[in-house]
Amino acid sequence: FNGDTAAANALDDYEEGTFTPNIKGTSGAGTASYSDQAGKYTKIGNWVYLSIHLNWSSGSAGGELRITDLPFDAASGARGVGNAMFHSVYLHGNEGNCVYVGQNTNYTYFYQSRSDTSWHSVNYDSAGIVIANVSYQAA
Repeated sequence: FNGDTAAANALDDYEEGTFTPNIKGTSGAGTASYSDQAGKYTKIGNWVYLSIHLNWSSGSAGGELRITDLPFDAASGARGVGNAMFHSVYLHGNEGNCVYVGQNTNYTYFYQSRSDTSWHSVNYDSAGIVIANVSYQAA
């Protein structure tokens, strides 16, 4: 950049693409029918930026809600955070939402929190809509 010719500063990895995200639960993979199932990514170096939109019904898993089949595993020691918007999914009242990718994984968790309380995970719901954006370092 800016005329710098040092190899360490060269942008040598840029990629854009799509992927097919899935809704799963932590207890049982479950099944769902989708009316919208879209994922887009941009990878710059080892940073991945995801945009996800899912609309599902007839789900049959349990436990905590996850979006699986992300296009890249998160690196060891890396964690990603983003934001999420839900429709028709049970949420704890008066709490903020976030999407989380843990190290060495290729799936998300969803958490809620507010001042002076612990994090609450969002449980699997048999139907709903989620729109999420998250970024993390890839392995």
